[in-house]
Amino acid sequence: ITSPANGTYYNPGDDILIEASASDGDGDGTVTKVEFYEGLTLLGEDVTEPYSFPFDDVLEGTYVFRAKATDPNDATRTSGSVTVYVGTPELSVVNVSPSSATIETGTMQQFSASGLDQFGQPFPADVDWSADSGGVIDENGLFVAVDLGGTHTITATDSASGTISATASVTIEAGGVC
Repeated sequence: ITSPANGTYYNPGDDILIEASASDGDGDGTVTKVEFYEGLTLLGEDVTEPYSFPFDDVLEGTYVFRAKATDPNDATRTSGSVTVYVGTPELSVVNVSPSSATIETGTMQQFSASGLDQFGQPFPADVDWSADSGGVIDENGLFVAVDLGGTHTITATDSASGTISATASVTIEAGGVC
């Protein structure tokens, strides 16, 4: 498949032209047809170059396209898959890293947040940080352990919605003796 590119986003209702190139390496170079698939469903075929299939008025979702070329001897070869996304990407998941940490009183631990859109693809996450107790965390996710003992919860909450969040745990232990 030469188009669309893997990972392309489209708007709901858009038309997607799936294009492929094919050649016969074991015969006279002739390709009799190229079939276009979405998942396991045959969408259609094209028997002339340039090989293409219009996938029109596409609904929101994730689509996986493949093309299968056939030569005059009925030998076939299937392309690698191309995944496209239809819909406006929006933050749907926040992840916190590391998911747990053990540190000593008076030391620091850097936490970071990342996001995923509704298609499971990376999406920028602008978060507000909070710690239930045990220390303080700044706007960049840097936690400073103040209180000795126990496991505490660090929370990253999406700044825009205030509803999408993720947590991590931090255990605070006594510092070593120098």
